[in-house]
Amino acid sequence: MSRGNGNLYISFVSMGQGDCTVVSLPNGKILMIDCGTARWNTDYNTGRDRSQSRDDQLTQIRQLRQGVIDTLYADRHLHNYNKIDALVMTHPDKDHCNELFSVLFEKGPEIVNVYYSYQDLARYTEGGAGSWLTNFANVTGQRYAVAINQEGVRLNGNDVANATNSGDGAIHRKSVDPTTMGFVKILQGTDSGRGAKPCEVFLLAGDVKEYQNVRDKSDAKNRGSVVTLIVFGNQKFMICGDATFNTEKFLKDTYGDTLKNLELIQMGHHGSLTSSSCSTFHDLEPAVKSIGFVNHVNPRGAVISAAVDSGSSLKLPRYETIQKYSTLPEATRRLIPRPGNTIDCWWTTMERQPNKKRKKMRRVLVSHYEQKDVDLEIVATGKLGTIEYDRSNADV
Repeated sequence: MSRGNGNLYISFVSMGQGDCTVVSLPNGKILMIDCGTARWNTDYNTGRDRSQSRDDQLTQIRQLRQGVIDTLYADRHLHNYNKIDALVMTHPDKDHCNELFSVLFEKGPEIVNVYYSYQDLARYTEGGAGSWLTNFANVTGQRYAVAINQEGVRLNGNDVANATNSGDGAIHRKSVDPTTMGFVKILQGTDSGRGAKPCEVFLLAGDVKEYQNVRDKSDAKNRGSVVTLIVFGNQKFMICGDATFNTEKFLKDTYGDTLKNLELIQMGHHGSLTSSSCSTFHDLEPAVKSIGFVNHVNPRGAVISAAVDSGSSLKLPRYETIQKYSTLPEATRRLIPRPGNTIDCWWTTMERQPNKKRKKMRRVLVSHYEQKDVDLEIVATGKLGTIEYDRSNADV
């Protein structure tokens, strides 16, 4: 398994509560998306109120960091290439960017192009990511502010033009191919071998604005996450960052049927309650339920970049969100069966507790940590560690 052998390799790196994805395209080009963890700011907690010492916390962070380096420089990825062809920073939250400098500084790979949301790299303050990318990193191409939203399609404030034809290999153009119409290409990853299936990387969203009637209980940074799509042959792999209900509405309204039947999705916002709208799930507001993003993309597999032991205050991933995928109608559901599969997650119940002031019982929401049976292809890095996906030309 080596880079550039005609296969697609995707690694969802174990970051505790955080995100980092490394992708090798069939022609050997490298895509990296995010690099951060919340371990710095969150007490380790297993749901049994057992806090971690500072020394143990530092040791664990170093181990996470080394895990990223080991994955990034494995044979299937950089190895001795030391060049990242596209770096996507989905948004400025610490658990998406605060380890970038620490991971890349020592070996200092060339970074061709950088793509980011939220208008200004200076806002990526966590771990010094923005400052390093602006002033010190070996960026040989450009840094692009991504605004693909209700107001238009722009990179660095400039409108993105359409490709000249469906076979146009130029990057930073909107695709005119019927199966990827309007997607903004950032990498051409097709292998040069005879009969090789096309492989391309696209941006679908960035800096999405809030819709008037869609409440996602999140913020502008999360809903503005850059959403990335990898297309290899007839298979599509979506990386969502911390995308929320608003982001999902934009994606569905803008691209319609071209996003149906994904091969794989990385759940938005670590499987939180702010993402994964589903029309067949009971416990959602009507405006959110009507988006029905999970029903629309109907993936064969789903990945969650989250660790349940990252802190009781975060409570991720959420079982309620996992249920949205597992309760899709069986007649149309494409999720692959995975008998015996379990996920460590949090879920909420309404319970009666005493109110000491009023001397009577009250109803309160209580979160619980449990291992839940899923039996479908829904997996989490917090349970399995780094998750690898391989696709050959014959698979797609």
